[in-house]
Amino acid sequence: MHVYQIRRRRCRHDLPAQVQSALKPPSPKPIAVTVLEPDLRSRVDNGTSSAFKNFHASSLADATALIRESPARVLLLSASIMQNQPQHEIARAVRQTPEMIHVVLTHSQKPVPRETLLDLGAAGIKRIVDIDEPSGWYKLRSLTDNDGGSTATVILKSLFLSLEPANDEIRTFFVILVHAAPRLRTVRRVCNELGVLQSTLVSRFFRAGLPSPKSYLASTRLLYAASLLEAKKRTISETAESLCYPTSQSFGRHLRQSIGLTASEFRERYSLAAGLVWFKGFLIHPYLETLREFRPIRRTSNQGC
Repeated sequence: MHVYQIRRRRCRHDLPAQVQSALKPPSPKPIAVTVLEPDLRSRVDNGTSSAFKNFHASSLADATALIRESPARVLLLSASIMQNQPQHEIARAVRQTPEMIHVVLTHSQKPVPRETLLDLGAAGIKRIVDIDEPSGWYKLRSLTDNDGGSTATVILKSLFLSLEPANDEIRTFFVILVHAAPRLRTVRRVCNELGVLQSTLVSRFFRAGLPSPKSYLASTRLLYAASLLEAKKRTISETAESLCYPTSQSFGRHLRQSIGLTASEFRERYSLAAGLVWFKGFLIHPYLETLREFRPIRRTSNQGC
């Protein structure tokens, strides 16, 4: 009996990783809250059934209330409905839900003027998906892939608690930075998502006397590393792969250059909570007054991006 128990236990641990993964209960689908026309709701339900569980609201105010009551991850807004919504109300809704992925949906049946899309971008919504494009549904279903998940929510809530009151631009900067950090390793690629030239962004941080955008990006990626490594069964190689490092050695070099620790030492010393204390002490608290008034992504008339 004793030998059988040992063999059974060994067999369970020796299962291939893909089999162990298949035996785990499926993760719940992310929740999306929508403000869409009735005929568009069914199309979105059918097109995203494998990716989201959708809750439909009749207005932006109702959507914001739904988000407060549920662990929603995505807010889908119809461009044709939003063009009749005051811009300051849209900006307020975005500001009140910083942990969300905000998306405007467009389609050929109800085209909207380009000015409307620019206004929505100015209100803080940086993602636009045309569901009639060949890749539209794929983009929609992929919204929560590598966007930081619950870790992003924890990071943003902690940052905004310290930054309050902060202007919409710096909040938008941190929302996009935090959601992009797990998959983007360069400031240039983050700037593409912000819609700002890299040279412009770097110059604005320098003139404001703030640490560089690279420092904020690299340190945010360290927060994700701390969160991933809190899971005792996750290896350093798996963590490096999750954060898009080519090798675990590359991940280790980044840690040594950033904070002078090996991956194992970093794992022992930093949880996500400890990492947030370090991050805010290094990059937020010494610059609070500047950050609250800082406008890093404002457009200028001669900016070509």
